Amino acid sequence: MVERYLNAYMAIFSRNERAQYLRPFYVDGFAGSGERRSQGKEVDSADQVLWQDFGSENGAYRGSVHRAMSTEPSFAGYVFIERNPNYTEKLQSLVKRDFPHLAGRVRILQEDVNVALPKWCRDMSRNDRAVVFLDPYGMQVNWTTIEAIAATQKIDLWLLFPLGQAVNRVLTNDGLPPQAWQDRLTLFFGSHEWSEELYVDEEQPSLFTADVGKRRTVTMLGIANYFQGRLRKAFGKGVLDRHHVLKNSTGIPLYLMFFATSNPSASVIDASLRIAGDISQKLERDGR
Repeated sequence: MVERYLNAYMAIFSRNERAQYLRPFYVDGFAGSGERRSQGKEVDSADQVLWQDFGSENGAYRGSVHRAMSTEPSFAGYVFIERNPNYTEKLQSLVKRDFPHLAGRVRILQEDVNVALPKWCRDMSRNDRAVVFLDPYGMQVNWTTIEAIAATQKIDLWLLFPLGQAVNRVLTNDGLPPQAWQDRLTLFFGSHEWSEELYVDEEQPSLFTADVGKRRTVTMLGIANYFQGRLRKAFGKGVLDRHHVLKNSTGIPLYLMFFATSNPSASVIDASLRIAGDISQKLERDGR
């Protein structure tokens, strides 16, 4: 999905004369090592879940980094964020091996995405534009990072939302989650309002008093809709109405793919949402 969007994105940049003064970047917030192996133990982070067969003899599968760097025309710059030093070394090796002609355009940041990405957003120049891909395994992305992306008014965001993998699991049914989980949810959603939106007060009568507790009221769809509403608060009209569902082999939703553009131009918003929506619908029809 992201690969198809990157191809369409760069095609527009190459054909539009008004875009010739702009510098398009690709930013990967959880870059991993760029690839994994089809047999044995995975060699990069578990949050890379959207691979297709690379078709090589050694069983390598392309990650988002490899797909982005294969995009033609190529981006003006690539920013790969990865905390694991073993993976950053593998990223460097991958770039040198497969994309030596693009090595001078690559920055590899061995940092927490919630530190590195907001800083990169603040440092963007007037003519910089970007597509950012965030695919955390769990709830590692803080809402402040999402807000930093939206504030640029220059970035298109693809975000993998860990619905069944993380969020649904920590939103306990009877009573609010433990305090540590509540704190993580607040960082993730950007507000403690989730406890009011996703739970209702419920009286729990005891021998002498009627205590008030909390009971979860929403399904997975309700969680998805709540997060989509949060994205709209940050990105306004630039949020794709549909979210692409990624399920496991038994049909349980594990992740949702959200798309949002921070560009304030109505025409750019319409074009971006149309392209992203068409890609999502086609893959859905193909059963992917």
